[in-house]
Amino acid sequence: MLGTIVIGSCVSVQGEIVRYHRDGRMSVRVGNLTFTGRAVNAGEESAARAPAVVTPRRVSVA
Repeated sequence: MLGTIVIGSCVSVQGEIVRYHRDGRMSVRVGNLTFTGRAVNAGEESAARAPAVVTPRRVSVA
């Protein structure tokens, strides 16, 4: 799964998620390099790990 982190005030890195740290940071891998920083939107990252629930709906076209 891809994740985006921020390192410092204006550098962001997107890569394969490697690890979630207890302090809220996340590590991502880009090629042979691993970067650790804060998730861009921690709410989205947490939601991405939760199982999705899909409710089918019938749509009528008038």
